[in-house]
Amino acid sequence: MKKNLFAVIGLAMALPMVAFAQQKTLYVARVTASDSLKAEVARDERATQLGRIVEGLDEHLITEIVASRKFRVVERSDALEELIREQSYNESGLIAKKGAESNAMTGAELALFVTVDAFQQSTDVGVFSGKHRARSRYQLSAQMRIVDTSTSEIIEASNVQLEKMDVADVVGTSNRPLARFDILLPKMTREMAEKSVKQLVAATFPPKVIDVDDTVVTINAGSDVFAVGDVCKIYGKSRTVTDPDTGVTRKIKGRVSGEVRIIDVEPDYAQGELIGNARASVGSQVKPATKK
Repeated sequence: MKKNLFAVIGLAMALPMVAFAQQKTLYVARVTASDSLKAEVARDERATQLGRIVEGLDEHLITEIVASRKFRVVERSDALEELIREQSYNESGLIAKKGAESNAMTGAELALFVTVDAFQQSTDVGVFSGKHRARSRYQLSAQMRIVDTSTSEIIEASNVQLEKMDVADVVGTSNRPLARFDILLPKMTREMAEKSVKQLVAATFPPKVIDVDDTVVTINAGSDVFAVGDVCKIYGKSRTVTDPDTGVTRKIKGRVSGEVRIIDVEPDYAQGELIGNARASVGSQVKPATKK
């Protein structure tokens, strides 16, 4: 089932005009599976499951992006999709460059590419909670790239992973569980889309200081980005500079002005305490701690 992007774009246009001032225009390529993964699952039952995962993730991804109110989604083009299919994964910079030069991505500031690169399913049969049951584990992984269409620069490349568990009664003596994938699939694809969009927003709209109270700062990102105890770098306000040789204009981070330790995290904001002689002002960027 193909997603009607005109309906999605219409929904985005209905959002308050205040939100548009902070939105970026985004081209979202159709979610694909890597060639190596498609070859791996070609001869087992996961092939059908993978197809449904890719389709479901594609639909949920668009929905979550629009719901974030951070982006305006531009219409997809069959011409660009064909170009993407013809290019290898390692030529992502070339894909972005050609895409940016074509009419397919006119007006898009950024492009998002998501490729499912791993899908594992394992089942253990035994007695669980006093009943003959099968315990299934599903593991899903995708590579996400965010590309600046004006420069072809990959501004973010990250891996998004998800693991789901399910326990089902076994049918008779066949050692085969009752079909539960239909129930689990929407949850998997929705959660994968949510995680991907959270990373997209964090990379595109870096967390910023919105309040300073003596040595305590409040940051406009919450539990999706920060955890209590994280030590993060603080940067001055970003600046726009022009390369005198090429004339290319780009935005750069400000100077590092110290570090902040996160002391409290809420769903949509976090608070931190400045460390030592660190300085911060409203608008200062906060770089999230690297997760190990």
